[in-house]
Amino acid sequence: MPTTTASEILAKWLADALDKAGKSQSELARDIDLSSQKINRMVQGAREISGVELIKISDALNIPIPSLSGNATPEQASPAPLSTSETQPQRGATGNFSEEAYDKAFTAALEIEKREFGGNMPLQDFINAVTIGLKRQKN
Repeated sequence: MPTTTASEILAKWLADALDKAGKSQSELARDIDLSSQKINRMVQGAREISGVELIKISDALNIPIPSLSGNATPEQASPAPLSTSETQPQRGATGNFSEEAYDKAFTAALEIEKREFGGNMPLQDFINAVTIGLKRQKN
């Protein structure tokens, strides 16, 4: 069985997520402030999805980010939907961190993405940067 690339996994995930959410590519584009053409290219697998875009899409469509394991099939890449309580966090403190802590960590990760990766930081690196930022605030 051929290996599925991260781009293929994300393209399938995005197409499936749009279908499940009942949203058009244009609606998603408006929701996350991108052009419809960029969303279409993502769905076709012709455009990489940045870490920030992936997080925005996940939030806008209320669906978890898929596993990007290099040997996953597209069917394995679509995780089970989250329950309502998991997908609608309460305002204020979330887990052990305040919204301000998340905002600081996310902003720092965005700065690193822009400075060191030209706005195209790999998703796992972006997640690691946010995690490190949260851990530093906790200590």
